Amino acid sequence: MAKYNPVTPELLEELKKVVGAANVKTDAETLDRFKTDEETDPRLMHLPEVVVWVNSTEEVAAVMKLANRFVVPVTPRSAGTSVSDGAIPVLGGIVLNMEKMNKIIEINEDAMYAVAEAGARTIDIQMAAKAKGLLYAGDPCSAESCLIGGNIATNAGGNKAVRYGTTRNQVYSVEVVTPTGEITTLGSRLKKCSTGYCLEQLVMGSEGTLGIICKATLKLLPLPPYKVDVAAVYDDLDKAVTLVPSLIVMRACATLSSAWKPSTKTKWTPKWKNWRRSAKNPEPSMCWKQTSVFGLCVKTAWSLPALSARLPSPTIWLFLLTRLPIASSA
Repeated sequence: MAKYNPVTPELLEELKKVVGAANVKTDAETLDRFKTDEETDPRLMHLPEVVVWVNSTEEVAAVMKLANRFVVPVTPRSAGTSVSDGAIPVLGGIVLNMEKMNKIIEINEDAMYAVAEAGARTIDIQMAAKAKGLLYAGDPCSAESCLIGGNIATNAGGNKAVRYGTTRNQVYSVEVVTPTGEITTLGSRLKKCSTGYCLEQLVMGSEGTLGIICKATLKLLPLPPYKVDVAAVYDDLDKAVTLVPSLIVMRACATLSSAWKPSTKTKWTPKWKNWRRSAKNPEPSMCWKQTSVFGLCVKTAWSLPALSARLPSPTIWLFLLTRLPIASSA
């Protein structure tokens, strides 16, 4: 293991010149707050010697150059919501806090991408995309508090990972500061990028060991207009694990009809029991509808029993419906 030097008063003064005195903290309360992420075992916690807040990629690069010059370890830190101990400063030194780099620089609805600094909250990116009718599909369980830089550094998964992939599948490119303080951009905002090494994929998931992620260009998707939440309780494990593949097959079969839009005469209701009888819809349990099940956008005319017959049968189906359009006669 490399031998590092302790943080000296001289280094502290140099850090203050780069980021400002207010962004360099060595008091006991601050150091104690940054000794861990969501780890709860005291044996794994380590105090840093100084916590530094940065406001730009250039400041990150300058801090890294100082750390190299003084041979002091650096631990990049996002929101600290991880349970993998990646933000714990096991060798002391500098904790580099990215939370002030929190700008969402651009939401481009035509080319469907977003540009955000590493300290932007994931939920804020999701909501900014949603306001433009778009979806940022990265959705860690801590989305309301975690930051996008940490998501990328840990390749966070979350609730939509089976449908859309993990965080690495949502990223076009990243701006990174290398361990020696150089600024570089890895990846490209292209659907097809087949030139050279995929270095951006190497950095994603490396938890700060290969570089510090400062900015990212993120992929956006059209926002699914309708949503159905389904809770299914199974008494057989084999049947349960076949549900998602079955839904994916359903989606593939429904591709040609997924562009259906409700007419201006479409009736809207959130409940199954309000489906109306009509000449076109003689059975109240059957109706044309477009839904999103686990992110799968399909147009169907199946009755509830017919839908159940196409899926592995659970013991109980509980449908919690939101924004489900039901078409019937005026």
